[in-house]
Amino acid sequence: MVQESLSDVWNLLKHTVDPVKPLSIFYWDGAWQIWPIAILLVIGVIGYLVSANRNERISLKGAARYIFPAEAYWSRSAWMDYQGFFLTSLFDPLIKVATVVFGADAFSAFLASGFGERTPPDAPGWAIVAVQFLVFFVAADFGAFFTHYLEHKIPFLWSFHRVHHSAEVLNPVTTYRKHPVELIYFGIMTGTVIAIALGSTLYLTDSSLTAGTLALMTVWVAVALGVNYLDHSQMWISYGGAERLFISPAMHQIHHSAFIQHRDKNMGLLLSIWDRMFGTYCPAKGTEEVLLGISEDTLGASNPHRTVVRYYLEPFGEAYRCLFPARPEPVRRNILPKVEAPPNA
Repeated sequence: MVQESLSDVWNLLKHTVDPVKPLSIFYWDGAWQIWPIAILLVIGVIGYLVSANRNERISLKGAARYIFPAEAYWSRSAWMDYQGFFLTSLFDPLIKVATVVFGADAFSAFLASGFGERTPPDAPGWAIVAVQFLVFFVAADFGAFFTHYLEHKIPFLWSFHRVHHSAEVLNPVTTYRKHPVELIYFGIMTGTVIAIALGSTLYLTDSSLTAGTLALMTVWVAVALGVNYLDHSQMWISYGGAERLFISPAMHQIHHSAFIQHRDKNMGLLLSIWDRMFGTYCPAKGTEEVLLGISEDTLGASNPHRTVVRYYLEPFGEAYRCLFPARPEPVRRNILPKVEAPPNA
């Protein structure tokens, strides 16, 4: 089983380590690696055409300025994104894929040891693939949402996740703006949710992860990454009524807003149904003025992650204060000495 799991991890890693990284040691073959950028470009061009002023001449140069504005890529905030790119793009998929594949096989074996082996269902191969991938899709989206939800609700986790929210300008590379500690716990927590759901499916269908399922998981990773690039762009694109089902780029910009009314909203990955269920749904109503950052009082010079050193070290101090809050100073009451009244003359 271990050998099969290692083989599954290798096959999936070859195709799911975050794409479009020529400098990565995991850069292999396949035109699918341009999918995330293609998604960004296609929807970006549509957004440009829809938002273009009628009196404005539509041009390739105008589209390029709309999709890739210079201020989004040359700001101090953007440089913090770039320095986190290589670490995140290398280890994030490694942790998630290993947790999912090993965890799914281990949980399936655990169920088999407790409840006995199952009889393989009399179902065509395509049906097994469809069920495995559907379970993976729902579990992956919910797992990402729920882990993200906990990051915003548990102060210790927020100490590390706030590094991502300290970005004051969004661009696709902001997707990789994550503290190393967040990479570890997010990958394990999300991967565990997927592993339990997928492991249960493998046990009930008495099957292993099929090549077809791995291929569809590869496509899902490419699409999810492309959507992440789009969500972390500066383009305000709303899906209108479809936002009741899908997270739009405008909704994710609301999530990154420093305004108190937008705090802890729109935490979904692809689907918005989880936000609606947990009361964190906030649709994009027209074009809103959004200020990006942790909060209004942590912008500019007050940003806690303005330097590389603070980017990596400040969260540890914040996490320590969450675990060991300072004890309040005891209130000292001034007790005045008792003064006896003078004897009557």
